[in-house]
Amino acid sequence: MSCFFVSQKYEFRDKYARMDLFKTSDYREYLRYQIQTHESGWGLVTKMAKAAGCQRSHLSRVVNASSNLTSDQAFGLCRFWKFDPLRSEYFLKLVELARAATKEYRQRLETELFTLRKRNEHLADRLATERANLGEREAIYYGAWYLSAIHIIVSIPEFRTTSAIARRLELPSELVESSLKQLSEMGLVKLRSGKWESISGSIHLPLASPLLNVHHSNWKQRALLASQTGRADSVHYSIVQSVSRADYENIKEHFLTAIDKYRGLADPSAPEELVGLNIDFFRV
Repeated sequence: MSCFFVSQKYEFRDKYARMDLFKTSDYREYLRYQIQTHESGWGLVTKMAKAAGCQRSHLSRVVNASSNLTSDQAFGLCRFWKFDPLRSEYFLKLVELARAATKEYRQRLETELFTLRKRNEHLADRLATERANLGEREAIYYGAWYLSAIHIIVSIPEFRTTSAIARRLELPSELVESSLKQLSEMGLVKLRSGKWESISGSIHLPLASPLLNVHHSNWKQRALLASQTGRADSVHYSIVQSVSRADYENIKEHFLTAIDKYRGLADPSAPEELVGLNIDFFRV
C-alpha cells in the first residue's frame, strides 16, 4: 500500500496537544506536556521522580516553576523517556539555561540550543541513516530510478529473480540483469542459490550532495507517472496557498514529524510492497 500524510487544517485539544521538545525554550513546559498528555496524568510524576532520583514533592515544585532539576536529575529523565543523543543534549541544555545565573552564559546556551534545533531540522541527522560507502559508484546508483528500485525490491521474497523484477517494474530483463550486477559490485545485493537478496537496505544522500536533485527528480517523475494511472490506493496531492510565517515553520515541523512516524512504521515493516514517498513543502 502506498501512503502519504496530508493535512491542511490543524485543530489541537489544548496547548499541550502537540509539543515538540525542540520548539520549547523552557524544559518545565515539556514536563507539563508529558504529564498533561499521559493517560495517568499526575500519576506519572511518581515514576518521573524515581527516574530522576528525587522526591515527588521536588519534581512537583519543578513542574510549577518554583525549583529546578539538577543535571543528574535531568539525565535520569532523558533515560526514562529513551531520548536519542540529540534530544538528550537539547533537554540537558534547557535545564542548564534555566539554572544559568549570568547573562553571558545564558546567551551562550541559547546559541547552542539554536544550533541543536537546526541539527534536528537537518533531515540526514534527524533520520540518523547509515550510508553505504559507494564511492565513485554513487553517481551510477542515483543516476536512474530503477537502480534504487531494484535494490529495494529484492527485499520482497517474490521479487528475487530477474524475470520477476522485470515483470513488476516493467523493465527489459537485460537491463534488470545488468543493474543487479552493478548493485552486486556496489555491495548492496548478492546472489545466493539463484535468488538475489539485499545486503544493505538504507542509504542516504547528504544535503550538500550534487546528486540529491537528480535523485529527487527521478522519483518525482515516477510519482507523476503513478498519478496518471488513477490507482485508487495511491495518494497524490498538490496545493498552492498562503500561510503565516509562524505557521510555515509549524507545518514544516509537522511534515518532519510525519516522516519520523513513517520511518517508525516502514523500517520494521515486512517487505511485501515496493512504494514511493515524495513530500514537497517550500516557499515559492
